[in-house]
Amino acid sequence: MSPTAAHTWARTRSVPAVERVGWSPSLSTHEVPLEGEPSPRAGGRALITAALGVVLMVIAANVGARRKRMRRMLALLRWASALARDGASIPEATEAVNAVRRFGFLPWRMACLETSVATVIALALRGRSVTWHHGVRCDPLVLHAWVSVNGIPVAEPLSTLRCTTLLTIASKTDEEHP
Repeated sequence: MSPTAAHTWARTRSVPAVERVGWSPSLSTHEVPLEGEPSPRAGGRALITAALGVVLMVIAANVGARRKRMRRMLALLRWASALARDGASIPEATEAVNAVRRFGFLPWRMACLETSVATVIALALRGRSVTWHHGVRCDPLVLHAWVSVNGIPVAEPLSTLRCTTLLTIASKTDEEHP
């Protein structure tokens, strides 16, 4: 112990200890239905583009060094966002999210990051764009990724509005028409 630390410790020995308060970790599962509710139906075209989006996302996520996974996902998002010609409507984006969620049975991880990336790709293949967000919510600390149309989160719980956006990827159409 350094002389300064020893001196400080000697002065504070008489200070009463702080009582520990119990804490239990939370996975925020109270927002997600745990019954395995199936996603709403999606049209055939939406399912086909969703399947292509999921395949491209799985390749980007799983081919290459694990430490570069997020970099590959972001590059894929930027590429897909450049394909878009027009902004998606909320019903179009909702159908795309629901179509991607139908592939949740696959043996790969399909959490919010993967779902949102596959949704952006699926919509881009149809010439539509959404804004992709990656953010954080505190208490409990939760990272989350989602898509939005005109600032409105698509097919997300209301708690998404409490997330602070850390990174946003918008297509040219979204940047031109806020």
